[in-house]
Amino acid sequence: MRRFMVVILAPLLSITGPYAKCRAHEIAPSLTPVRVFEGGTAYRTSDDCYWVLRLSGSWRHMGRQYGGLVRDGLRQFYAEITTDVKERGIDIDEQLENARFWALTFSPNLNELMRGIAESSGLSEDEALVLNAGMSSLSYAILQGEAPSACSGLAVWGRYTPDGALVRKAGQEGLPASYNSFVPPYPDEWNNRVADPPEEADDPRYNNLINLANSPGFCGRLDVGNMKKLMDIDVRNGGAVHRGTVYQVIALP
Repeated sequence: MRRFMVVILAPLLSITGPYAKCRAHEIAPSLTPVRVFEGGTAYRTSDDCYWVLRLSGSWRHMGRQYGGLVRDGLRQFYAEITTDVKERGIDIDEQLENARFWALTFSPNLNELMRGIAESSGLSEDEALVLNAGMSSLSYAILQGEAPSACSGLAVWGRYTPDGALVRKAGQEGLPASYNSFVPPYPDEWNNRVADPPEEADDPRYNNLINLANSPGFCGRLDVGNMKKLMDIDVRNGGAVHRGTVYQVIALP
């Protein structure tokens, strides 16, 4: 079976900085083809900030395309993040142990993708795993322990934005918010397979995001600048940022 994948990458951004230096919202990026490898194509955005990869084929083949197209960036990122994590007290052997642990949780498809990356990037299979687990290792090193559940998201359009730019069709309004727990009701096949979300008192991020987006200070005003302000509000003050937050991303279509 052939598959198709488009991947947007920023492998050389400083992952410890609060914001990327590129301001993609100011430019409608066009794509410039840079190189091809085994049927995959690498493009750069017009602001020269991101790689965009067009991949196709099996998971192993897409991995080979991925590794071959941006091998220099992957190798540089591997050197930078492993050095950073080592300087924070986690040596390469422990980084590899962590990476192998996470690999055990991957789907067979993702493991095939990682093997393909190793075959063409110049990284060994172990190095590819360490690179893939780099953010986990860095979070652990910074926090000096297991990172708490950290992911959350918010998408807005319609009356929540100044010009309704994200409206999908006339008159539609939306406010999907998410965080890294599965919210019931679950599909039948999920029964006894997922943990119930924590009580709001223990993890208020979901309701915090909904309340903020509907507040007078943000409702109808959520452009990029105000989204940054919303994303900077600590969970203790009604936001979603907490000590497990490593980086934040704002995306526009």
